[in-house]
Amino acid sequence: RSIDLPVEVSVFGKRIDQRLLLSIATVALASVLIIGCSTRPEVSENLPMAGNHSPGDLFMVTADTSSDGFHYLEPQMSPNNQRIVFTADWIALPVDPRNLPDTPLLDRQLVVVNMELQETILSQLSMSNAQLVRIAEGGPNMEIQKGSPVWINDESILFWIETDFGARLARLEVPQNLDGLLQPEIIYAEPSDGENSGMYWEHRDPAISPDGHWIAFSKSRYAIDGIPEDDDYGQQSIWVMEMPGLGSQSELVFQVTTEASIIANPSWSPDGTKIVFNSNINLDSGLNSPLEIFTIDFDVTEAENNNAILDLNINRLTNSENNDHIPIRNWAPVFSPDGMNILFVSDRRAPSITLHERSIWSIPSDGGLEPSILFFSREDDIDVSFAPGQSDMIIFSSGMGFPTEMLDRIEQE
Repeated sequence: RSIDLPVEVSVFGKRIDQRLLLSIATVALASVLIIGCSTRPEVSENLPMAGNHSPGDLFMVTADTSSDGFHYLEPQMSPNNQRIVFTADWIALPVDPRNLPDTPLLDRQLVVVNMELQETILSQLSMSNAQLVRIAEGGPNMEIQKGSPVWINDESILFWIETDFGARLARLEVPQNLDGLLQPEIIYAEPSDGENSGMYWEHRDPAISPDGHWIAFSKSRYAIDGIPEDDDYGQQSIWVMEMPGLGSQSELVFQVTTEASIIANPSWSPDGTKIVFNSNINLDSGLNSPLEIFTIDFDVTEAENNNAILDLNINRLTNSENNDHIPIRNWAPVFSPDGMNILFVSDRRAPSITLHERSIWSIPSDGGLEPSILFFSREDDIDVSFAPGQSDMIIFSSGMGFPTEMLDRIEQE
């Protein structure tokens, strides 16, 4: 994804027991953010606002990227809250020997870091305990794009990796010591893989159900040479598959939504009965159309019988208006641990922040109220998720830099 500003992994919560506190900075942050909501002139806003962000303790867990411009995205915390996996620019974490002139600088790699809260600014990611997930020779090349990592358990992850036939879902054991080379296992391939079918399939955005039995992911197809004449070109939909190795006679793979030009980023409710995602389904077509948050029901019985119903009880949660003909985009939704709310990222304008800075918002999971802003820093705040088993701690990527630097900028303004 293209990010306008460098971002790093942060955690944000109302209470974090037995953690080092950024005492003065934290107190100032909670106060200054509230004040900051009224120190700039209001901008025109068509969307109603309900509530405000929730001040809390803010901690950095990766190096500060404000000086090097590297991006650390898609952070996910392990079930035991001990490690965080995220994607990073290839050159953000040097590995010797390397040939920099031949390195594809835009490729994204997987990085694992221990959950240690930084009290001081680290100028490079290599100064922390971060480790690069290195892919073995003979498997997918380590410079090939990877993304959307999620933890299967404390020792293994699921992610997508680019192959000759498009992005495919892969499983990988991630030991504590990542000095060696690792071999991922592709868990789902198209029947046409290895053939000259003329189509190029993409499997991305994996999300694992709470019971570990199902994987939801986005699926799309493109023409390798030219544009096909049918209407399915470039269409996306949400699919669900059984987690491989659970002992069933045949691993089920089935579609659960109709297609649209954008349907992506599925996430499960805590009880596994709903899937939330972002889409422009039934909206203006095209990549520049608004994106809204939707939920569908997931019927386990029908799924086990390979008889999934498309768009089962689909519910549109957000209804964003276009302000000055600029589409509002809401994406990457996740359920809260109690299932009562859904957090998501949006570029809708909030009071006192400029246009198209992405922030973290919240909405009741039934869509009964308008969204309210949960957190913003006047920079990009994206890729939010809850720490496993904790309802008052979120982890996300942000372009704000180390908190004290952010406070200095606000003070100068």
